[in-house]
Amino acid sequence: MICPPYKICSEQATGPVCTCPANKVGTFCQYNNPCNQSSSICHNGGTCVSSNTDPPISSCHCREDY
Repeated sequence: MICPPYKICSEQATGPVCTCPANKVGTFCQYNNPCNQSSSICHNGGTCVSSNTDPPISSCHCREDY
């Protein structure tokens, strides 16, 4: 598999895939990952997850005990 220059090729269980670097999201990796903008974006142990949509949407997933 050949990935575009802005994506990274990585091996998954289902085969090779092209993904954006961790600090970028979007179809062409053109957006900064909102989850990397601030370490305090999610509170009380929540985990930030950003979508791979244009533009990206970030949300916080709570721990099971919340």
